[in-house]
Amino acid sequence: MSKPSPRQRILPAVVVCIAKYGIDKLTTRKIAEQAGTNAASINYYFRSKDELLAEALARAIHPMLEEVLAAIDDQERPFQAVREEVFFYLIDGATRSPGGLHRPPVCCRGREAL
Repeated sequence: MSKPSPRQRILPAVVVCIAKYGIDKLTTRKIAEQAGTNAASINYYFRSKDELLAEALARAIHPMLEEVLAAIDDQERPFQAVREEVFFYLIDGATRSPGGLHRPPVCCRGREAL
């Protein structure tokens, strides 16, 4: 089995570092250290920390959006039932991670990431 490329290691490292340090204290050096690479590789693959964060966020949100859109597109189920399920799914996620736009999820605060 081949070792993941630096790019493949960088994106999960962003999530771990956000959980450990928060976005305010996030640095490319910390991300690179977590990914087992160097800061130059982050600049090579992502051009900026903002671009890196945007891609990491998109990768985290994409599966959730796919599930919501699939539920909405399900013509076999009554819209009322789908709407309630989607609202519960979104509210449950927000409840598990209150202020999630501003800090790491509840499950990750104060704990070492795996």
